[in-house]
Amino acid sequence: MQQLRFIRGVTQQPLMAVIGVIAGAGVAKSGYGVWAVGGIAAAIPIYAGAAVTIMATRSLAAWAARMQRREATARCCCRA
Repeated sequence: MQQLRFIRGVTQQPLMAVIGVIAGAGVAKSGYGVWAVGGIAAAIPIYAGAAVTIMATRSLAAWAARMQRREATARCCCRA
């Protein structure tokens, strides 16, 4: 979850928007405008992928904790 907060924090900084616009303008000025569009288009799936990965990790951790509790309960019940 900390990674998602970090990514959100970085992308919401006004300075990042300014740097992105300047970088895009520089790339477009040099004749590689398609590269700028590609960079912007690539940032969106990267952010979405990071969010999905973090959510899946949290779900997997919760599932593992539930399984450990069930195994501990099963061991206690079998001994009795």
